[in-house]
Parts: sequence; structure tokens; C-alpha cells
Amino acid sequence: MKKYLLLSAAFLTLGACSQQNANGTQNSSSSSSAPDYASVQTPELTRTYTDPKKQFSIHYPENFIVKKNDTLNGNEYEIKGGTSFVFPASYAPNTTLIDAKVNIGTSVTCPPLDHPDQSVIGGYPFNTSTWTDVAAGNLYEGTVYTSYKDGKCYVATLDIHSCNLGPDCAPGHTQTFARIPMKALFYKMMQTFRFASETGTGTTSAS
Repeated sequence: MKKYLLLSAAFLTLGACSQQNANGTQNSSSSSSAPDYASVQTPELTRTYTDPKKQFSIHYPENFIVKKNDTLNGNEYEIKGGTSFVFPASYAPNTTLIDAKVNIGTSVTCPPLDHPDQSVIGGYPFNTSTWTDVAAGNLYEGTVYTSYKDGKCYVATLDIHSCNLGPDCAPGHTQTFARIPMKALFYKMMQTFRFASETGTGTTSAS
């Protein structure tokens, strides 16, 4: 079972924000300071994906694979019909990384997060949390952002699947991968997240 943990990285101090919970009510909070990802080298966000049905847009790297109608599996919940931005196999070759993706989906209510931090990301209030899980030589970990708007919860996740060093890994996959650049990339992608109704976009694109 995936266990949600409080996000250890702090977020940029942006003053008081108004955070909506899973029922759409407001909770007053102050955001914390952000991780300093400005100096972390990540792929350029050269493409834009806009989904008018789910009413959001986001920038992503050119060589990432866009997978529509994907499923997000969390802590005893499942969100179907999401959009995933899959890290290419060339991202961290010959390492313990098996696969990774950024997934954005929507739900009627926000999934439960254990002691979530409240932050402002890309100008919007989000609850943030991290989770880890282990099973049969595999490590599953990730970061979750949730924000409630216009009667639905937007759930954005960074999901990382890796193997433990040893017989559980494929031959030649003996080097550990760098997690900080992956988290930095996810954070930078979320800084470009916009609700489509606020940007005036109205067509689905990946360009």
C-alpha cells in the first residue's frame, strides 16, 4: 500500500493563500518556501498540451510521450482518464530507473493526503504530499499536488518506479538515478500549469 508522507521540500514563500479542500470549502493558510530548483539542469519545456475537456494546459519536454486516458493509482483510490507525460527510455539509461511519468487527472473529490503541505504553485493553491512503497524488489515513489476548482479536484503526480540494486534489476542497470532533477522538472512543469478557462485556450493540442 502506498503510504503518503509529508512533502519534505519546502515551497516559495508567496504569502497567505486560500486553499480549497475536497468539498470545495476554503481553508486559510500561508505557503512555505520553495525548493531552489532554478540551478538544477532539466530538459527544456518546449511543447504545450491543452485539454479543454479537463480545462488545463501545461508545458512539457519535447521528447516526452503524451499518453491520453491513462490511469492514476494512489493510496486506495484510482483516477481514470488522466493524461500522462512519460519520461523517455533515454532519460536515465542503464540505471535503476524503470519508468516514470507525470500524470494529471480530475476527480469529484480530492484524494486523501496524510498531513499535506499547502503551497502556491504556478499561481494556484495546491495541497502537496509525497509517498513511497516497496514490493518484491521494486521501489515506488512520487509527489502529489491537488487543487480544487469549479467543482472538481485536479490531481497532478510525479510517479517514479525503480528497482533495488541486485538481481531485481536488469543486467547492466547498476547505477542509481538522480531524483532531484526529476523532481525539479515536475516542479517546473507545474509552474506552467494553467486552467484553460483562464488562458482562453479552447483546443486540444500537443505542439
